[in-house]
Amino acid sequence: MRVISRLCVAVAGVSLAVWAHAAGGPLRLESAGSLGPVPVTESTTYPLTIDEAEANYALEVRAVLKAGSGGIKLISPDGSELYQRPWGTRLSEDLVQLPQLGEAGEYQVLIETENAVGEWRVRVVELPPVARLKSVYWSGPLLIVVGLGFLLGWRWKANAPWRWFAVGALVRVAAFLLTVIGALAFHLTLRDSLEDSLPYVSFLAVESVVNGVASGVAMLAAILLAGFAFSPLRATCSNAVALGAGAGAGEALLSGVVTTLGTSIVFGTGPKSGKWLVRLAYDSALTPLLPLVEPSKFTCVIVCLMAASGLALLALGSRRFAPAFWSGLLLAGLYAGIGLTRVWSLDGAASKWWILCGALPFAAISVPILSWMSRTWRDSMAAGDAPMEEYLRLFDEEEAAVADVTDD
Repeated sequence: MRVISRLCVAVAGVSLAVWAHAAGGPLRLESAGSLGPVPVTESTTYPLTIDEAEANYALEVRAVLKAGSGGIKLISPDGSELYQRPWGTRLSEDLVQLPQLGEAGEYQVLIETENAVGEWRVRVVELPPVARLKSVYWSGPLLIVVGLGFLLGWRWKANAPWRWFAVGALVRVAAFLLTVIGALAFHLTLRDSLEDSLPYVSFLAVESVVNGVASGVAMLAAILLAGFAFSPLRATCSNAVALGAGAGAGEALLSGVVTTLGTSIVFGTGPKSGKWLVRLAYDSALTPLLPLVEPSKFTCVIVCLMAASGLALLALGSRRFAPAFWSGLLLAGLYAGIGLTRVWSLDGAASKWWILCGALPFAAISVPILSWMSRTWRDSMAAGDAPMEEYLRLFDEEEAAVADVTDD
């Protein structure tokens, strides 16, 4: 448990250091506006000062209009139009690399609206050189290292059979399928009405919470089903936690392989991957040490899954409801928190490191839970009992002792 504790502290330290380093960032312009509730017709100009015309710049725009229309234009110092995009109702968004500007000076971002109700935001970011983007290659291999580290680490510490790690990976697949079913039910029943009645960012926040709760409930259900199907899982702490380690590590390994292949394809196809390269450059510009973000997030997620699976299977084996409740709450909070911080990064803080705000608190809670389970849920075979039988016997003895003291 000391290794897991130190790992979480290291992730937190790196995150804080990067946040401090990211203050300011490469933003050249960030403007946003809210239109309504009375329809607004206006034309507003925002100055954009370009000091280095040779650099590459990206423009990201997002507008959500419930009524009316609008658009954005980028005007050069000589009055020529470099970029133009109209806005209709609903969501309009775009991320493009601007053409080579040619000269430094004062550019203008023109926002025009006609009888519009809604909100908009525009960012102009200086992009890093393409050569610097190759560091993103490290993200996939690091995810694989994180997954293998937890698998081999828990195997070495607890000597849990490999089959329970494999069952954990299957549990994660089953939980994903259950989550998809829940998400489809939400989209078919409530999504449209919520999107019409709430501001767009608020709608995304509500959707993230709903999806997070659905993911947590689905994961808890899959863990409990595995516990019903395989009684050894609920017999020892090492087996129970191995299930969570297998679930999280399996997802990290798969993400690592997919990320590595995807990055290779993006850089290997050159101009054909223009949109992806712009997105990658945009994220790299706003997120220092971008390749460390996903490995850090998965470190927190795996720790939470280990604690949650241990609690859920402890509840199943001891026939007590409370540990299962706390397990579901931990999982729902984890996934909802990650979803909310992703929404926040879309509308406010641009750095992907803010996603760690949704995972770190739950990882910090999970570490003492794992430590508590390792101390109280013994795997010994004293008095000929099976491990869970001994745990229940000791638990009942403690309750009886407390009851005797209360009676006295």
